[in-house]
Amino acid sequence: MRKSICILALSVLPWAAGQSFAHDKTDIVVLKNGDHLTCEIKEMARGKLKVSTDAMGTISIEWDDIVELHTKFYFRASTGGGVRYYGVPDLAHGETTLRIIGARSLASIEMSRVVELTPLEKTFWARMDGSLSFGFSFTKAADVAQLTFDWVNVYRTERNLYDLRISALLTDTRDSSEYTRRGDVTLNYTRLLKGKWTGSANGSVQRNDELNLRRRLLFGVASGIHPIQNNRTILNMSAGVALNSEVATDSSNATQSMEGVFSLAYSLFQYDSPKADISTDVDYYPSITESGRYRLDLNIKVRYEVFSDFFFDVSYFYNFDSQPPSGTGATEDFGIVTSIGWSY
Repeated sequence: MRKSICILALSVLPWAAGQSFAHDKTDIVVLKNGDHLTCEIKEMARGKLKVSTDAMGTISIEWDDIVELHTKFYFRASTGGGVRYYGVPDLAHGETTLRIIGARSLASIEMSRVVELTPLEKTFWARMDGSLSFGFSFTKAADVAQLTFDWVNVYRTERNLYDLRISALLTDTRDSSEYTRRGDVTLNYTRLLKGKWTGSANGSVQRNDELNLRRRLLFGVASGIHPIQNNRTILNMSAGVALNSEVATDSSNATQSMEGVFSLAYSLFQYDSPKADISTDVDYYPSITESGRYRLDLNIKVRYEVFSDFFFDVSYFYNFDSQPPSGTGATEDFGIVTSIGWSY
């Protein structure tokens, strides 16, 4: 078993050799100190403009340090107030407003109000970005081996986001003939509505041996809002309903129920030394059809960028179910996970 875990850990390494599709490096960015970069603008988010260059690879630039920007490609620009503009961005030297040149419109935004600048590529592959991370640990004294895997892939269009997330935690212990599994595959669709509002639909498949859960199928819809969105912090809140179908570890029969869904996601960014990204996600599921039952999922992640596009993660997860599917055994599961990863 431990041999298979090692093989699986090594099998994900070729992913890091892949190259993402992008447009030509013809964009121009000029900094306050006079540096002139010919590059490809990847995105602006969290107070940083990420660009790709031939000589220096991918670098991040403080948004406040940019005095000139020119491109011929199409972008979506967002403000902290939730207003979105679509067109070709342009910043003339000496100006403090970013022009967004659309097919039939022209908008000007103060640079300090811009919180996101996202390229809207024409090709399928160029509209994707994401990250891949994995971790492996072995404790000799307890004879425990553990493998973690996490993949996030996002596909963007003008007003739609498609988000695929796959995570797995496999644990092999000396006292057990089988390894325990905790996994989640989630596909989420988000529609950008007027202002700070969004609408979403998602489906997921989950497993957690610690909670005696062999399989959970979850399908939900929700409405959300971004009450806070700036270059240092983001707060998302949403509420909706979900259909839940579960199969316990000691059973082959599925049980169905309906749940409410209340979610909160908070992120805090620090780009001074050390560069860090701290995010917290809380999902609360009060059952509508099962009296007294509720579930809680909590995830906290601290991410440090080691060098360009590579990072180190420390994560904490906590899952609670007041009435697990089997009716017996543990009601909670928690742990700390470390991993290394690559973003594209």
